[in-house]
Amino acid sequence: MSEDYREFLERLERERQEQLESLERDRREHLEEIERRREAREDEKEWRIEQEKARLEEQKRLKSERAQELLISLQAKLEHLSHDHDMVIRRDVAMNPSTSQATLDRLSRDHEIVVRREVAGNASTSPATLDHLSRDPEVVVRRYVAENPAASQATLDRLLHDDEAVVRRRVANRTST
Repeated sequence: MSEDYREFLERLERERQEQLESLERDRREHLEEIERRREAREDEKEWRIEQEKARLEEQKRLKSERAQELLISLQAKLEHLSHDHDMVIRRDVAMNPSTSQATLDRLSRDHEIVVRREVAGNASTSPATLDHLSRDPEVVVRRYVAENPAASQATLDRLLHDDEAVVRRRVANRTST
């Protein structure tokens, strides 16, 4: 083999090797670029998820604030209506689960039996108000107290000794379930 031919083959081999190395470099760079883009997409995806979570939390907070404002507004309206001269209006306020405990406590002293009865039956009525109503002269009011899940054990114990059998039965039926 001539020297020129050997140099020619060596040069061809070097060029082939350089081309292979260049292709390998290009392949690695391409794979690195793909990986960078994937990571960027994942980072963007995580960022979008975080943004969506933050947006949902803000919506939840605003809804909660709005609900609280509405409840306060509703309770103020119920408080105003609880002073109405119409017994039916006061009864409806006493039945409303959104009526404040302070309003229910005041209505527990209403002169109308049906108003006191509905306060006694309202699950939002405080145990202290129910205890007061457990001494009401009207049987129907005491019966509603006996059925109210918010009544304290002390109140129920007192009603177990009520003069009226219907009240004692309500307490007994409640404690047996």
